[in-house]
Amino acid sequence: DVCLDCLCELVFDESLTCPECKTTHKTRDNDVTTFPKDPVKLGRVLQNPETLSDVCCDFCDEECSATHRCTDCLDNLCPDCLQIHRKYKKYKDHSVLSIEEYAKLQYYVNSTIKCSVPGHTTELIKFYCTDKNCELCLCPSCVISHIEHSHRVLKIDTVFDLRLKNIKTIETDLQQQKERVDEAIRLIEEETIVVDKMANNAMKDAERTYDFLIKLLEKRKSDVQNSIKSVQEDKRELLRKQEKGFQMRRNVIEDGKNYLKSLLENGNKPEFLCLEPIIRKQFLTLLNEDHGCLPCTNPTIRFSFQNMIEDFEELINELGLIVFSNAFAPFTKMTVPNLSYVDETFEIRLQLFNPHHELTQEEAIDVQICLVDPTEKLTRSLYPCQLEEDGSLRTGFRVELAGIYNVEVFILGRPFYIHNQQLEIMERFHFTSEDGYDSCNDAMKSPVPDLVRSQGDMKPLASPRRPFSLSSTRSERCRMTFTCPPFHLDESTLHKNCYISGCKRIISNTTTALSQYHTTLTNKGSVYNGAAGSISFFSPCAAYFEVEIKYDIWKDLCLNDVICDVIITNEDLSEFTTTQRHHKFGWSFSVVFCEKCHQVCIESWDHLDLVGHLPVGLVTRNSSLHKVIGIFLDDTNACISLVDCTEADLIAQFNDVMFDKPLWPAFCVNPSEKITVELKIKTGQEINYMPVHLLPI
Repeated sequence: DVCLDCLCELVFDESLTCPECKTTHKTRDNDVTTFPKDPVKLGRVLQNPETLSDVCCDFCDEECSATHRCTDCLDNLCPDCLQIHRKYKKYKDHSVLSIEEYAKLQYYVNSTIKCSVPGHTTELIKFYCTDKNCELCLCPSCVISHIEHSHRVLKIDTVFDLRLKNIKTIETDLQQQKERVDEAIRLIEEETIVVDKMANNAMKDAERTYDFLIKLLEKRKSDVQNSIKSVQEDKRELLRKQEKGFQMRRNVIEDGKNYLKSLLENGNKPEFLCLEPIIRKQFLTLLNEDHGCLPCTNPTIRFSFQNMIEDFEELINELGLIVFSNAFAPFTKMTVPNLSYVDETFEIRLQLFNPHHELTQEEAIDVQICLVDPTEKLTRSLYPCQLEEDGSLRTGFRVELAGIYNVEVFILGRPFYIHNQQLEIMERFHFTSEDGYDSCNDAMKSPVPDLVRSQGDMKPLASPRRPFSLSSTRSERCRMTFTCPPFHLDESTLHKNCYISGCKRIISNTTTALSQYHTTLTNKGSVYNGAAGSISFFSPCAAYFEVEIKYDIWKDLCLNDVICDVIITNEDLSEFTTTQRHHKFGWSFSVVFCEKCHQVCIESWDHLDLVGHLPVGLVTRNSSLHKVIGIFLDDTNACISLVDCTEADLIAQFNDVMFDKPLWPAFCVNPSEKITVELKIKTGQEINYMPVHLLPI
């Protein structure tokens, strides 16, 4: 270890010789500040309260004292740099501690405990066995026996930091659940007042009604009052039970948090690691019992009277109805379309269940389904809810404004607290002859095999959502992104830095605009990591483009397979498509999460005609499919991988996929020498040879 002053004396002519091992290191511009800092010595500095002010910010040129430290970046930050650090999306999940808190944490981390194994009592515990049947704290001597049994042994600091981070994450989720519980308790208190108010109003209505027929209705009046009180007491009792349950849950969460806090402040690492599985199990149990933290109530109580003069004496025993709903919000099922279009009619279905999970058909109750648009305007249904044979309620809508709508349910004029449901309404674009689409439609249509055309179940239900329109009459500039393909690495290249050098040539329909781009793709990773480079440019209008991609693949890479393809995306990467090379202009395929199949599907399109729909597999719910900008297939056409190329991370991989190869071509090579791969595709729409100028970003 060398201090900064000594490093400045050792560097000469952009090289530095280590005083210990005599190895020479290249030092660009004689800058020694790029050498890594010693976190161990920093921890020793932080252990001494008198030296906390000596810790400087890692980013400021001036000697500015650091006040915080990021435990993920391992950077010391002054107040100004801390604000900049928190602004970046990339660092939003990083854990930042004050220098004092970090020093206290270092004290716990560096506290040492002797091994209790006979013969090892003089050695310190420094390691931890992560085998699921073991999970013990170890000294260096104990490590040998565990490694012989093929156990995975890590430093105790590493395991401590990892599991502490997991516990902190669970604690954060519990805190959010506690907030939802508090909100539910507050809502229960409000609904209790509503129940009492509505019950009082019902009592007054009943009083006025039965005073008019006091002699004939005296007995019925008593029965109705008792019924109202019974319903009121049942609902109040239900609310009290739920409130008590939520309060107990809040107390359990608080006890768990306090115990964890006490353990972290007063315990040590071995004790924490021994109790961590129990704590995690208890915390996860609490999380799994979360049912949305919404009060399962419906406070509706109303007295209903129908004026019946004729045959009054015969109906006296049935005079007066207590109208209330047995619907149970957490088990309500609502069917909402994924999306619809402006001025198109669509339906919403609702199923109501009672507390016993039984479907309830409340024909006499006014149930309304409404849409709330982005401007908070309420849109009512085209017709009242109609009861279907299966017990569900059905109603229709038609809206005139595109946007995201919230679906709300009202029972007897009161909001029914169901979980939030949203519906996206989109504008539908129509191509006209002015856009030049009809004039060249026949020339652009690619031939479709009879075998595919005969499959009636492959016809699209609606027009697909495309990232770009084929043409446009507006003068605004369009943004297009051409993304280099990802690639696989062979196991022999796991520990190498691998490079693919390549260039892109973007050519418009005229010679007035020509842009040349060069890029180098780098990958340091594993077999499943991909790499991608992207080039963006603006076009003043939709036009005819030719994209030429040329790759030089180095011999020493030993790539298992290389897939060359171009992926076209919109600006926020939420939609993408890939033009096919084995067909004429107009073929493309898209990867979507199909709600009908409940899995990832690949669709093959011929313009607006769906000619192929292939379910390929499931993706975890926490995967954000809109980030996927890389798609590649292996050389057997039996494996499909979805890659988030911005993070070089594999999202999903599907093996043994069977499909028609002409519809799903892949360009694969196994290079035995340096080769060149050239690929040309065409995309866009030719508009009267209008000159197009490309403006590089």
